[in-house]
Amino acid sequence: MSLDPWLSGRMERRLPIIVAVRLAPCAPGGVDGEEKTYTDNVSPRGARMFSKHAWQPGEALRVTLLNGHSAFGNVV
Repeated sequence: MSLDPWLSGRMERRLPIIVAVRLAPCAPGGVDGEEKTYTDNVSPRGARMFSKHAWQPGEALRVTLLNGHSAFGNVV
């Protein structure tokens, strides 16, 4: 039995792509410093990343690829 894709809460399929990134908080007083980690999967609207920090939903963060390109996002 296949599950209805609308029940998963995802609008787009995520691809299992591993990319090395740096995570850093956007707001002062957030998680200390910067962390080098990697993605588990990605889509045009989001990514799942591994982190040793306990990020809270709604926290703003900066994701930087090792080539220097950055993006900003929120934890969900």
